[in-house]
Amino acid sequence: MPSAFGSLNAAIQMLYADTHSAVRQQVQQQIERVGVHVLTHDDFLVVNEKFTILVHLCAYCARNLQYWFFQPDQRPVVDMTLGVAVSLPGTRSWAISFSRA
Repeated sequence: MPSAFGSLNAAIQMLYADTHSAVRQQVQQQIERVGVHVLTHDDFLVVNEKFTILVHLCAYCARNLQYWFFQPDQRPVVDMTLGVAVSLPGTRSWAISFSRA
């Protein structure tokens, strides 16, 4: 049966939409702090007009198998997916996945 959200990934991103926006802004500010130029484009960041970063929220799934749900973006335009854990209040974990070589 099709989900109203389309997928678990889409549901997580929608559920934490405000958090996603705030985290993406923090990531952009941290990159800019080291003197690098960052532009926002669609749903990802463009760094020094050379590579792209997608900030992706990760959620802890504790039912049956315990794991962090993280799905790197497969679009050719996204060079790196930066996973940020949102399930544990007050903590943030970072996971980086390169989408292509």
